Order: sequence, then C-alpha cells, then structure tokens
Amino acid sequence: AFLRRWKEEILTKIERDEPAASGVEQLTTVVDRRAELRLQIESAITEERYEDAAMLRDELKRLDASNDGTN
Repeated sequence: AFLRRWKEEILTKIERDEPAASGVEQLTTVVDRRAELRLQIESAITEERYEDAAMLRDELKRLDASNDGTN
C-alpha cells in the first residue's frame, strides 16, 4: 500500500512539473487520468483495500479541483 501511494505521489509530481500541453491534449490527459483513477478505486474496493480507495478518491478530488481552477 505504501509503495502504491508513493508511486501515485511521484506520478502526480511529475505531471505537475511537465510543460503545459495544448488545451486538447491537457483535457484528454485529465479525462484519461480521471478514468484511470475511477477504475483503480473500483478495483481497490473490490479487493477490500479501502485505505487505497480513499487515497485514490482524494487524488481524484485534487485533480478535479485543479481542473476547476484552470477553467
């Protein structure tokens, strides 16, 4: 669980540090990331990894909040 959280934290930091993509590419990336997070949440719940599911939910909320701030 720790390594999964660490991986997500690292990937999130990498995404923030990358140069801004064009509007369409950025929107596609956000949509893809949201879909990926939702699938991971469903998987975590199915496997009864509730702590991981909560962490992923929080990441999804942060993504939504950052997307709302850029529009």
